[in-house]
Amino acid sequence: MKKHFYLLPVLMWLLLSFSVTRIQIIHADINRGRMINGEQRRILSGHVHVRNDTTHIYCDSAIFFEKRNILELMGNVLLDNGHRRLMARRVRYYPNLDKAVCEQDVRVSGKSDSLFADRLTLFLKTSSGHATGHVFLLDKNRHSNITGDTAQFDKITKNFLCRGNARFFKKDSSDTDPLIVTADKIRYMGGESPRASAMDSVTIIQGTFKSKSDSAVYFTKREQADLTGHPRVWVEKSTLQAKRILADFDSSRVKHIYLETKAKAISLVDSVKMNYNVLQGKIIEFFLTDAKPDSIISRNNASSIYFLEQNGEPQGSNYATSDSIFVYFKDNKPDSIEIIGGAQGTFYPTDYKGAKK
Repeated sequence: MKKHFYLLPVLMWLLLSFSVTRIQIIHADINRGRMINGEQRRILSGHVHVRNDTTHIYCDSAIFFEKRNILELMGNVLLDNGHRRLMARRVRYYPNLDKAVCEQDVRVSGKSDSLFADRLTLFLKTSSGHATGHVFLLDKNRHSNITGDTAQFDKITKNFLCRGNARFFKKDSSDTDPLIVTADKIRYMGGESPRASAMDSVTIIQGTFKSKSDSAVYFTKREQADLTGHPRVWVEKSTLQAKRILADFDSSRVKHIYLETKAKAISLVDSVKMNYNVLQGKIIEFFLTDAKPDSIISRNNASSIYFLEQNGEPQGSNYATSDSIFVYFKDNKPDSIEIIGGAQGTFYPTDYKGAKK
């Protein structure tokens, strides 16, 4: 019994040694200990370098609370675990969790991304945590960034959720007409199919293209925006609406817009008389060349109201229904119309006084 009694403290010491991670002090110009309120504190200053496992820590000064195993870091703080570098003016570090609570000029950088914020809580092993205050995430490989008021992120799942004045920004190869998405919330997913999902009061702008919707998903590899929830799109003088709208881009320039279910395309002809060309159908496709309208196709129960002009003079209007209706543009204006399959139509001259049916 006496032998077992002496072994008990040794076993307890071994258990504590394995369960508690201790900081290794590598260098400090000044290293002194002080007992305050029953707790031993190690006070370090001047070119401080300490280590926790594979995480190396550098700063101007530090206080190590030995009983609680907490490290307070101040002034030009740098934490480097070989995968990520964390910099800030002030950091509270928890060695057992490999957790850093940071504030003031916070920056985290990896091989392909960098995160900036006013305040940050980061678990270094998993690269997960949350940030607040002027959050800015830069994706170096895809020339894009996300900003917002707060963010939650997880490097393992490649998930980054930004809330409050959220904005997704992507440059094209020529640095002109960037793609800009704004919303209340934007979630950025990396991996094999990187995408940005925007929710609540979504606006997308790229050159002459502008859209508003309740939600949108932008797929960065195939450069496609999927708009749902009362989507509206404006391109040049045309307004597009449908239950769902898909917009395809080429180097961030819109080239094709697909409208699905209750599709409608409207373009202003005469602002004084309030005349509009209107094209409707179950499906409408809008094609663009160099970001300028090229043609519109309406399919399945297509109908149109088309105001004719010749040499700038009005020539009347044409009301038509058909299986498919093609409208071709010239100089940003509808130039001709082609009606195919079961066509029915009525032409009204400019001097017609009766009701148009």
